[in-house]
Amino acid sequence: MSNVHEHKNVENVIRYFLLFLPPKGRKNILDIGAGTSCPYRGVLSTRCGEYRALDVRGAFPKVDFVMDLTEGTPFKDNEWEWGWCSEVVEHIEPDRKKMFVDEALRICENIVFTFPTPKLKEVFYDDPGHTEVKIDFEKEYSHSHQITDKTTENGRAIFIMNKLFDGKVIKRPDFVIPNLNTFFEN
Repeated sequence: MSNVHEHKNVENVIRYFLLFLPPKGRKNILDIGAGTSCPYRGVLSTRCGEYRALDVRGAFPKVDFVMDLTEGTPFKDNEWEWGWCSEVVEHIEPDRKKMFVDEALRICENIVFTFPTPKLKEVFYDDPGHTEVKIDFEKEYSHSHQITDKTTENGRAIFIMNKLFDGKVIKRPDFVIPNLNTFFEN
């Protein structure tokens, strides 16, 4: 993994990506590569019953899991209903990117990946830690995922991936956070 402690990116919310957030009412969301400030925590945590942040750098109490996906994780298959992986994959060493994506897809039933491409020069080349993501998502994963490619003309790659079960995407019922009043009424 490249030295993420030296990258020049500022951890912030890219407002355009808010259009592609996981749907509301989800059971849980894992923010993969959340950074030390977890900029998407506020908005993602309103969409689920359980939000957790994962990063290779520890920043207690914000980062819940400190681990490198390229080394595997202790999570069960599909443990997370949704994953959010924004502006991360371009920081992974080129020969480890597919391992990273494979592990994210193993542990997340659905996931949103966003990353800059070399076409987005002002972002891509400003950080020497960026390397091009040369994964053909359609070729590699269309057998196991429904893939929605929302990549922009100016070079922001956005892939929404929904795992297929018997050839279909499962629509999970909304997760309802229990109302505190129900605990007091019983």
